[in-house]
Amino acid sequence: MRLKNLLAWYLLPLMLLFSISASGQNIINGKIKNDNGDILPGATIQLKGTTNTTITDSKGEYALNVNQPFPWTITVSYAGYEDKEFAITQAGTNNFRLVEIGTLQSITFLGTRGRPRTEVNRPVPIDIIQAKELQNTGQIELGQQLQFASPSFNSAKYGINGSLVYANYATLRGLGPDQLLVLVNGKRRHQFSIPHIGFSIARGSVVTDLNAIPFLAIEQTGILRD
Repeated sequence: MRLKNLLAWYLLPLMLLFSISASGQNIINGKIKNDNGDILPGATIQLKGTTNTTITDSKGEYALNVNQPFPWTITVSYAGYEDKEFAITQAGTNNFRLVEIGTLQSITFLGTRGRPRTEVNRPVPIDIIQAKELQNTGQIELGQQLQFASPSFNSAKYGINGSLVYANYATLRGLGPDQLLVLVNGKRRHQFSIPHIGFSIARGSVVTDLNAIPFLAIEQTGILRD
């Protein structure tokens, strides 16, 4: 009886060690390269049909440890290269090569979600901005709405005393504020009556107060592109 107990005490650690080593045998490693022999860092190696995934390091090396018996089917993928499947029958080193996707001969556009808003069939191209697009900016002043709707238009809010309290000075494509021509229904909009004497880009300018135009009365706005 004592002999059996001693054998049990010795055999139990050996069995545990054997089971740990057996489970650790399901490991594959190696390198991922392209046809020219260049390493591919960041390539993805995935055991097919599972979520077991690993990626290559900066040296193009990988290691995949999965508690699943062989054979395996793994998928190797990398941006700009064709995905490829490989059959693995045993643990050890497995190096793979991927083939680069050929250059596209043509690109076909089936549609777009954007609506063109530039009219080019005019003496000069103009961006047409509908009233709904202005209101969708979430702003309540026309100058701010145009600034959020067009990247070339800027309406600054200085927040200081003086004439800037009553009118925001707008610029178009970096031109001076007094060089901005504003037309309402084809007629020139009158300018503000006070010159700006503050220290800003608009110093000495007499400009048009865009915020005096109610945006709810606007159907659409056209901004000169060039």
